[in-house]
Amino acid sequence: MRHRKGPYLILSEHSSEIPEYLEASVVVGLSGYSSRASLADAVKNRRFPQPVKTGRRAVRWRTADILPFLGAE
Repeated sequence: MRHRKGPYLILSEHSSEIPEYLEASVVVGLSGYSSRASLADAVKNRRFPQPVKTGRRAVRWRTADILPFLGAE
């Protein structure tokens, strides 16, 4: 799968369900960090929650973990 450009969070028009896990591009867009590198720096310095490893080279953030940091509980 190719990476999509931009912080897209696509929800079906028939579903208002928020996904349990979010990709880095979505987290960057929602959090206000300027890039994946700045997000990685925030994670490294414990200013943002740690991601969850979902594959050999893939990580995602649990929505429940990042909502408090976004002020949207």
